Amino acid sequence: MPLLEKCLGIVNLEIASDFRKEATEILKNANKNRLKEFYSYFKKRQMNISCLVLDVTKKELVKEGKMMQKSDDSFGKDFI
Repeated sequence: MPLLEKCLGIVNLEIASDFRKEATEILKNANKNRLKEFYSYFKKRQMNISCLVLDVTKKELVKEGKMMQKSDDSFGKDFI
């Protein structure tokens, strides 16, 4: 199974339904290294770190102009 499909399966299993659409969009736009990182932390049972990978990836994608940050988004916001 391709890495993207594995990651999207994780989103469907582990991410709250309210946040799945955004997480899916992030992963579909992510580079292979970020997908590997997301999957790696999931395999280590560190889903909280996988979510941080989604945050960082979203920030990168916004900076690159591949995604937009909306006020009601869950990922990519400043931590504090």
